[in-house]
Parts: sequence; C-alpha cells; structure tokens
Amino acid sequence: MPAFADYQAAKAGLESYSRALAAEPAPYGVRVNALGPGRTATPGGEETRRRWASGDADPGATAVPPLGRDGRPDDITDAALFLVSDRASWLTGTYFSVDGGEYPRN
Repeated sequence: MPAFADYQAAKAGLESYSRALAAEPAPYGVRVNALGPGRTATPGGEETRRRWASGDADPGATAVPPLGRDGRPDDITDAALFLVSDRASWLTGTYFSVDGGEYPRN
C-alpha cells in the first residue's frame, strides 16, 4: 500500500468524528480535540524512513518536512499538553496536525 490509503482514511475519519462529537459533551464542559502527528523520530518511524529510502513512500508526503526535520516526541507531547491545558479552554472540535508541514493542506 504505497499511498497508505487505509491510514489516511482513518486520520480523515478521526478528524471528522472529533468535529461532530465535540458538540455533544460541550454543555458539560468536556472538550473534544484530535491530534494528528506526522512522521516522528521514534523507533517506530524506522519503517517510514526505510520506505523513503526504497522509494515506496506516501506520495502525499514530502521527503523532508518543510520545517526541515522529522518531529521529536516532545513536539507531539507539547501539542497534547497544550490541548488539555486551560490555555486551550476555548478549543473544541479541532484537529491539530503536528507534522512540520509534511502534508499539504488546501
């Protein structure tokens, strides 16, 4: 599956589900947000890097994210900590793409 179609569909589904679900618990002060991490420098990311080296990568991704590096685990956790903090108390139904600009948005 060179284009990771199942993975991309799952991410799109999560984004849509989060937006729709957010309205239900909002009157109770419960916020629903989703976090979409991009390629992250972890042992699990080795498979992605192997695919890039072999030329069998997701055509929607870039060889190097526009910010010039793979994400670090703390890039993802910092975004998650923001979303659960009081500083994000007015956010619900959002999808945060934390990918260094890897996937173009229209």
